[in-house]
Amino acid sequence: MEKIPALVKNAYARLGHWSSINTLNMGLINKTYVLKTTNGQYILQEVSPIFDVTIHDDSEAISHHLADKGVRAPSLVPTDSGGLYVREEGRIFRVLTMIEGKSYHKVQSLKMAEQAGFMIGRFHKAVVDLNYVYKSMRRHGGDYVFHVCNLKTALKAHKEHDYFAQVSPLALQMIEEIEELTNNLFTTSRHVHGDPKISNILFNEQDEAICLVDFDTLSQTGWSLELGDALRSWCNPNEEDQLSAYVDLSIAEKALSGYGQQMRGMLSEKELLELVIHAPAITLCLSIRYLTDVLNEKYWVYDSSRFERPAPHNWLRAQAMYQLYADFMRHKTVLKDLVYSFLK
Repeated sequence: MEKIPALVKNAYARLGHWSSINTLNMGLINKTYVLKTTNGQYILQEVSPIFDVTIHDDSEAISHHLADKGVRAPSLVPTDSGGLYVREEGRIFRVLTMIEGKSYHKVQSLKMAEQAGFMIGRFHKAVVDLNYVYKSMRRHGGDYVFHVCNLKTALKAHKEHDYFAQVSPLALQMIEEIEELTNNLFTTSRHVHGDPKISNILFNEQDEAICLVDFDTLSQTGWSLELGDALRSWCNPNEEDQLSAYVDLSIAEKALSGYGQQMRGMLSEKELLELVIHAPAITLCLSIRYLTDVLNEKYWVYDSSRFERPAPHNWLRAQAMYQLYADFMRHKTVLKDLVYSFLK
């Protein structure tokens, strides 16, 4: 059983005796466990220090809003004193309700792609009338200027890094390309989940979507950005660290079809054009973020069974996502046709 501070267990005493804690390998940021107690089964997480504790206020508010709309979602389990989390020696722990279902790191079928699009659409439709100001001000994955600045800072700070010589030329190329791609791009503001990768959707045995999970990145950015990020995550049949990354257009077609079942006609003409730009742009931005951490070696969790440190794993991820971005650019016209076909 994983060692958890006694204070955390005491804070959730009403959940009963903690009989087992097993690691759940999902996500790259928070440490996640399945917690079994005498009163039931829950999700236990140690929250990454990159997050401000105000994410819990946002999660609580949006979970209640979704419940009022009849949209299923995990929710925070309050401590015995009513808190949303426990702080112990600088570490943050929380407990969430557990919803039975499976998560995957890549799309398993065209039905799953369609269902994933449907679920994101259902979420967007549910929050269209949301009136809420987020407390967490964490930068999101589509804040292109912010992430480019981080890469530039890393290049200045780590000139002696053993990967600098190979990182530097690719970094300069990426910076030039993303600045050209996103020039004059202004995203229409909408409430979003913030991290629509396929592993943040739970499915049943029939590949039907059950719900979205992981509400640490909730924000008001844009539907076009969120759906572009979703296509980035779903349309690559390979893992994010495989150099054979490419855009499977049949997945894109099904995903947009599913999304359109909820959201057809709800995005403006401007948002449709934004989406066509965001799909390659946010893919390139993810590559930039991986490349930044080749030098910083402090953000992304890496596979310690394959790599001795973060740098080589992040270097592989950065190259793979750059390949995916390039393939999105090759199919930009086809993607635009699909977007207009299902969403206009």
